[in-house]
Amino acid sequence: MHKNNGVPRQFCDDHLPMKDVTIVLIGENEKEFDTRYLAAKSGLSGGWKFFAAGHKLIEGDAVVFQLIEPCKFKVYIVRDRSLSEADGAISLLNLDSNPDQIKPLKVEEPEENADIKETTTTTSDKYPDPLVEDNNHPKKKKMKKIIRNTENSNAEMSDRIKFSESPLDFKSVKCFQDFSIHFNGLILDSEIPSHLKTKYYELCKSQNTFLHENLLQGLNSKLVAGMISETVNIADAVRACKASTAHEHLESWDRTLKAFEDLGMAVGPVRGRINELVSLYSEPRTRIIESMRNQRDEAQVVIRGLSERLSIVRSCVEKLDADIDALEAKNESLGLVFEEIASAPW
Repeated sequence: MHKNNGVPRQFCDDHLPMKDVTIVLIGENEKEFDTRYLAAKSGLSGGWKFFAAGHKLIEGDAVVFQLIEPCKFKVYIVRDRSLSEADGAISLLNLDSNPDQIKPLKVEEPEENADIKETTTTTSDKYPDPLVEDNNHPKKKKMKKIIRNTENSNAEMSDRIKFSESPLDFKSVKCFQDFSIHFNGLILDSEIPSHLKTKYYELCKSQNTFLHENLLQGLNSKLVAGMISETVNIADAVRACKASTAHEHLESWDRTLKAFEDLGMAVGPVRGRINELVSLYSEPRTRIIESMRNQRDEAQVVIRGLSERLSIVRSCVEKLDADIDALEAKNESLGLVFEEIASAPW
């Protein structure tokens, strides 16, 4: 990214149309942003600023555009800083993509070699680059710093990442000792902790293939190592989750794996397990249960209403019974009077 959050002109010239068009960018959480590409200016206008602001892009962030439809890109973001929290599926990997953050290994030397150490000249001192000859020029100072950091980074990488002599076929992997993680002609074993490598071997063995085998070529080696480590961590978390595990955790893991899958990582079995677990939460059943509870509450309201009406009816019946008894008693007394009058002497 440029400091003004603009898209590099070279990228626009090489990969975007020669006329003004609307380009759709799909960012994090699958949200779509409509941007206007201006061919004359070789840049994105309008919606691009909203996209950059919405994703908090800063200078140095790496933005990967994956063409999924004509004029429609899926955008992946690799942050130019170490993150401590989830910031997009790719940013979960906590990559150190900034070359300034890569420090050379410190080698302790005996004190007796101190004089030799002080008089030793570096390759850059012995053969100065004409581009950095003027040390007082700000741009040349920056160039010299980049060259020095690049040399240090390459020196460290040579100690850690090795080149592979030939591609490794999983069919030739008979045991863990035969297992090695190759990508883009490099061996990434040193980039992945041994315990995660062991678990990754088990995952690959269960599918009889390297899960990273079909990743997009040209991806950063640290990104690939991070994806492998995160896949193993998620697989472990899935196997360890309980019925009390929050539904949101499963959905978050699935979104992360979906991003990896879009880049070519074979995480289908893990996503399948997650979807199976999510289905057990059975949101439709939850809605049915909630509906039945509402019906039960309504029935209880009806019961209370009927009980009140029944109480009123019972009171009415009791009153009628009392009135009937009173009238029957009165009829009996009238019968005696009737007979007395009827039987009276003339």
